Amino acid sequence: MVGAEGSQGVDAAWLYIVECLDDSYYTGVTTKVIQRMVQHEFSEICSYVSKRGFKRLLFTIEFPSLEDAARAEKQVKGWSRAKKEALMRGDFDMIHELSVCHNSTHHGNRSKEKPMTAETANKTV
Repeated sequence: MVGAEGSQGVDAAWLYIVECLDDSYYTGVTTKVIQRMVQHEFSEICSYVSKRGFKRLLFTIEFPSLEDAARAEKQVKGWSRAKKEALMRGDFDMIHELSVCHNSTHHGNRSKEKPMTAETANKTV
């Protein structure tokens, strides 16, 4: 776990990841980590976590502002479980690997064929 309420900067905020009783992850932001964990543990706030039950805090990272933390939260919430686990391990190489699209239709994975033109299109018809 990284820095839970370390510097207490006036505008500091934290992105956090908790594990729920159903083993799912929830990513959120707060300016007071300990208070937010108490709220999750006792279901004081209506949220994803209150519906699934709080198990434990897995990860925190401090940001200089709530705006920065919220931007990171939006990004991390879109990540796969594997990518979140890589973040929690600090495995930035794996985060990059998991970000690469391996779909055969992705533009970076297409064969380097010549683009179709009107002339070549007529030959294939």
